[in-house]
Amino acid sequence: MILASQDLPIPIRSIIISDIGPRIPIDAILRFKHYVGEDPKFTDIDQLENYIRVISAPFGKLSKNQWRHLTLYSACKYSEGVYGFRYDPRIAINFHESIEHDIDLWPFWDQLTIPTLVLHGEKSDVLLPQIAEEMKIRGPKASIIKISNVGHAPLLVNEEQISHVKEFLLKQIQLHKNTK
Repeated sequence: MILASQDLPIPIRSIIISDIGPRIPIDAILRFKHYVGEDPKFTDIDQLENYIRVISAPFGKLSKNQWRHLTLYSACKYSEGVYGFRYDPRIAINFHESIEHDIDLWPFWDQLTIPTLVLHGEKSDVLLPQIAEEMKIRGPKASIIKISNVGHAPLLVNEEQISHVKEFLLKQIQLHKNTK
C-alpha cells in the first residue's frame, strides 16, 4: 500500500491486498508479537503441523491435505534432525518495538488512485469490518471481497478464493490492453 501510493519510475497499475487495511489494530499487533519471530523446534513434522494448526486457526477450515501442504512448505529440517519454520525470525524486529496504539496508514491509502481489490477475512482481527467499509469510499474506493469463515488471512487455497483474484487480474490485463 505504501509503495503503491508513491510516484515510481515504473508505476504499479493495480493492487491486491489480503486482509489488511490502512488502520491496523493494536490488538492484532499484540497477537502477532506472541509468535512472530519465535523459532520453536519440533522433533517431527506432525508436531510442527499441530503447532501450525493452533497459530493458524484464523485461516479457516482447511482439509487435512491443505494443513499438511501448509506445514511442508513452512517447514525446515535442520541438520540435528529437528523441524522448525522456513523463515527468518528477524522479521519480527518491528513487532518488538514499543507499539502502543493502532497503526494509521490512511494518508497512504488516500493517495492511491489505482484499481484495488481487498480480500477481507470475515472473522479477521486485522482488517475490521468498519475499516473495510471505509476503504470502499476513501482513496481508490476498493472492491472488497468478504471471505466467509476466515480470519487473518485468506490463504487462497480454494477455488472460490482464487477465482476472485483471477477475475480481478484478468480484468486489469484487459483494461491495460485497451489503453495501449
